[in-house]
Amino acid sequence: MNSPSPSRSLMWLFAFAAGAMIANMYYLQPILSLVASSFGIPVSTSGLLVSCTQLGYTLGIVLVVPLGDVLERRSLLSLMFALSASAMFIAAASPNFMLFSTAVLLSGATASAAMLIVPYVASITAEHQRGRVVGLVMTGALLAIPLSWLVSGGVGNMAGWRMVYATAGCATLTLLLLLRITLSAEPEQRGRPLQYHKLMHSLWRITLEHSALRRRALYGALGMASFSSLWTGLPILLSQPPYGFPASRIGMIGLTGVAGALIPGLIGRLNDRGHQHALAIGLGSLMMLAWVALCFAAKGLWIIVVAAMALNIAVMGLQITHQSVIYKLDPHANSRITAVFISLNFVGGAIGSAVASIGLRHFGWEGLCVLGAGLPAALLVTYAISERPRRGRLSEPAN
Repeated sequence: MNSPSPSRSLMWLFAFAAGAMIANMYYLQPILSLVASSFGIPVSTSGLLVSCTQLGYTLGIVLVVPLGDVLERRSLLSLMFALSASAMFIAAASPNFMLFSTAVLLSGATASAAMLIVPYVASITAEHQRGRVVGLVMTGALLAIPLSWLVSGGVGNMAGWRMVYATAGCATLTLLLLLRITLSAEPEQRGRPLQYHKLMHSLWRITLEHSALRRRALYGALGMASFSSLWTGLPILLSQPPYGFPASRIGMIGLTGVAGALIPGLIGRLNDRGHQHALAIGLGSLMMLAWVALCFAAKGLWIIVVAAMALNIAVMGLQITHQSVIYKLDPHANSRITAVFISLNFVGGAIGSAVASIGLRHFGWEGLCVLGAGLPAALLVTYAISERPRRGRLSEPAN
């Protein structure tokens, strides 16, 4: 734990491990039509499975990630990776829809291990290198989303959706072994009394203490609801006429997410220069315009590609902007601040996925686009009302 910084190989292991756990949540979307066909359910109904993964992730963030402040993280990560591998294998072998739903819920909960890796990395890295190393891990987590679409769509189309989960389970087990071998133990964390109820109560106290955290969590939830609405509805749209794409081609659309994964450095530098307000307004407007363009998705695939890239950039940029504010509130409680912020974001994401699935079934793609555009519009209105009067106040970091 006293090493000045992790080696380059260990840095890449952290990045890959965080990415793999996030990917376990996102393998599902490109193969929704295959899963629906296998279990004999409507494709639109299968979109509710995405909500299961997001709700599971939220539970993991709230109930497990705060434990990283009081338990040995090496052991905690090992347990999470073991449970994740089990969830993948159960999903691959599921004989019915109910067991599969339970497995994807567990895969979402254990994916929160990615948010245990980040503070672990920060704690073993020299301060002057911490931003670079943590940034690398977060880039790995963000790249996992589009790359998981590519892998899932390709493997699912060639070998079936069950092979996607079986392969993911094997990869997770391999990472478990590598982490057990390479991670340093934290003997000082062993034997410490765990007062879990006090730890959970502190989340509520932190939320009440910091109005900026509550506001930023609301903005993030609206953004994630819009983001999840797209990535739940888009595979359903592309699997039906006029496109009728197989899972492999749907998975390739996920590569549009690479654009959002490659901008953390730029957005971070702009935030450091004090452009939080301009970024929030500009990125929120970009998200809304992307949905307006998606109303014309049937006119050409290029519209979907450009709009999806724009929406990914907007949502990822907004997340970084929000985090640049909340991590200044209380540096000693950043793990719990992370738990509050991300859990509320994914509640929004789960609601967005559920609404997208139901909305597509009853109102069609155009109706979903109206909803999708309405969410960033609500974000912009709420932001303008809540933040503008606070500009210039020094008592609270309301940016």
